[in-house]
Amino acid sequence: MKNSLLYFTAVILFYGLSGCYCLKTYSSGVSDFERATVNKDSGLCCGHEGRSVEVNAYYGAPFTEKKEYVDRYSTLSSESTEFSSVGQFGLRIEKHISYLNIPYRVLGVGVDYSQTYFNIEQKYAGNQADTAHSFVQHRTVLSINHMTFIRKKSIGYLTFQGGVNNVRETIRSNSTDFQSQRMFQPATFAYRIGYGLQYYPTGGRWGIALEGGYGGGAYVRAGVFCWVF
Repeated sequence: MKNSLLYFTAVILFYGLSGCYCLKTYSSGVSDFERATVNKDSGLCCGHEGRSVEVNAYYGAPFTEKKEYVDRYSTLSSESTEFSSVGQFGLRIEKHISYLNIPYRVLGVGVDYSQTYFNIEQKYAGNQADTAHSFVQHRTVLSINHMTFIRKKSIGYLTFQGGVNNVRETIRSNSTDFQSQRMFQPATFAYRIGYGLQYYPTGGRWGIALEGGYGGGAYVRAGVFCWVF
């Protein structure tokens, strides 16, 4: 029952929120969606001055898998387990296309690659050496953004992502007989579901983006984007 309700909700969000329509009143900046489409007959509603490929660079925090890693490395023998992270850095390249032959209904389809850096320090009592674990998470996913609305300087979209995580771990200890060790953890499935907003401050081909979601990487991501070709 719960899974059916979640599926029904997802369908409603995916189709019910679809309102990506270019208005005749648009006159500049992001409004070029209406008058500068590469092929208006296709109903494609995206791009600036005929462009339909976008590059988005972003930073994300806080790290969503924090509890998972803290629980994994907490032991009865350690006095404390401290977690720290410098966040997630990523780059997404996507092409906007129309689909289902519905005018101005648009998907942004592309690839999203990111790296997340975080550390776990285990402190022990007595003579046992403290241990520090440093991680770099590599995340590569297929990204699909479903546009839900377009205004003069704003775009809203649902985002769906799926791919793989691979984590590189470096272990260090102040023990005299153990200095460091490097290892790669097996690849795991990565996913993310969220909602994002793009804003064009000057109405031109570049802007800023804010995105919130649940899944791998970070809960909140902010960055800049630009239409390239």
